[in-house]
Amino acid sequence: MSAIDLDAVSKAFGDTQAVDDLSLHVEDGAFFVLLGPSGAGKTTTLRLIAGLETPDEGSVSFDGQPAQGAAPSARDLAMVFQSYALYPKQTARENIASPLRARRIDADTADSRIREVASLLHIDHLLDRQPQQLSGGEQQRVALGRALVREPRAFLMDEPLTNLDVKLRVEMRAELTRLHRTLGATFLYVTNDQAEAMSMADQVAVIDHGRLQQVGTPADIYDRPANRFVATFIGAQRMNLVDCTLEDGVLRGETGWQVPAPPTAPAGSGRFQLGVRPEDMSLTAEHGDATLAGTVYAVEPLGDRCLVDVQVGDDLVRVKAAPDADPALDSAVRLAVDVDRVHLFDHDSGLAVRDQEHAPVTT
Repeated sequence: MSAIDLDAVSKAFGDTQAVDDLSLHVEDGAFFVLLGPSGAGKTTTLRLIAGLETPDEGSVSFDGQPAQGAAPSARDLAMVFQSYALYPKQTARENIASPLRARRIDADTADSRIREVASLLHIDHLLDRQPQQLSGGEQQRVALGRALVREPRAFLMDEPLTNLDVKLRVEMRAELTRLHRTLGATFLYVTNDQAEAMSMADQVAVIDHGRLQQVGTPADIYDRPANRFVATFIGAQRMNLVDCTLEDGVLRGETGWQVPAPPTAPAGSGRFQLGVRPEDMSLTAEHGDATLAGTVYAVEPLGDRCLVDVQVGDDLVRVKAAPDADPALDSAVRLAVDVDRVHLFDHDSGLAVRDQEHAPVTT
């Protein structure tokens, strides 16, 4: 297997800066996810690693050895794409065998590898079927088998689950995680789905407009987002952000609400944005130092939870409530805030505030 490094890599297409001064270190054997919205530069980064694009600046290396000038075939990387790209007139067995044929592997060795990979992916019974006889999930497993049979130094996966329905995507997330642990291989996985990143990755790199925003474990980027973009992009429900000022250890909103400043708040005063996730607030009938008053704007019962949107002054705040919560629309409610789980962001830069000196988190 292989470690992968990008050192200050940049790539532009005309006036569009797809990747901008990007540096990454992917540990040997890691499940590393590049996460970001469409157009963030994730696929371009993957293509730069694969040798399908050449960086304008910076370098790519494998195990400390520069890859500059090495053709894609010489990099020994297996790619799995959003489209399955299977040969329609060949069986699953023949599709999986295609890279072995290209390498002129003898028939007995090839057959042994195909059977081993098919067993690992639970597609032994599908080897004699053609792609049109397979479901989307089965076709993706065949595409994975074609990559696995090569035994490459690393696997590059470009949104491989996008074309699957929701149930199959969840199943395949579990299968890919199991596969990674079984193989101990280096997986570099591109997605714009934060649920995929959070559920599968050892490390996540959040990218926006070609620039690295934060690298860390899924828990790191969820609990300690480096900036406003990461805070709002990560999470099944978007983090609530509300403008406020800090004075004398108290956060005050423009419409009169106030809550105690969290332990991470800096000394002194200033303009900030208060960030709090829906699960770190609750509906309450109690008045307290850490409550906000508002009016129910919308209610979304979802079976295992109820999402309640509350109008607090000019801000719409979402709270994750108990499944049996059923507040009436336009009714007055109070929201209790878990101050220990509150985030503060510099109002102008958007960087997270972490300590008493108002030092922002850097990536």
